[in-house]
Amino acid sequence: MQIITNKLLSFLLDEFKMDWNGIHGLNHWLKVHDNGLWIASLDNRVNTTIVALFGILHDIGRTTDDKELEHGSKASRMVEKLNGDFFTISEEESRILSYACLMHPYPMVSFDPTVGACWDADRLELPRAGIEINTRYISTLVVKDFITCPVR
Repeated sequence: MQIITNKLLSFLLDEFKMDWNGIHGLNHWLKVHDNGLWIASLDNRVNTTIVALFGILHDIGRTTDDKELEHGSKASRMVEKLNGDFFTISEEESRILSYACLMHPYPMVSFDPTVGACWDADRLELPRAGIEINTRYISTLVVKDFITCPVR
């Protein structure tokens, strides 16, 4: 079953208050989505449905490209609003996805493999905004190894 549907993307793009082509727009969402699935492909403990949804939902509440901590709570509430109509995930998956969205703007790590994969998928995108990735706030070994590997 495809979790990211045209219906869902169309709804989110209608809801998004910023430029789709901007720094936190559709291209960023898709890169975070892909980063999350890459991390999940290397760690079978990561829930691929959650990381895929996180990728396209995590910045939906943004109204500015500046530091805006409250956009995580807006994204978290959006999970509850959309579950059942635009996608269907379990209550536990919804809780994890909501938490990942809620807390992703904060500099912290998670020991939950799925939440950590969500946050790291987004943090891999920091250089696009001229921000260096701080390994102190990377949750997964996959991403830590990737960032610190001297040769790629």
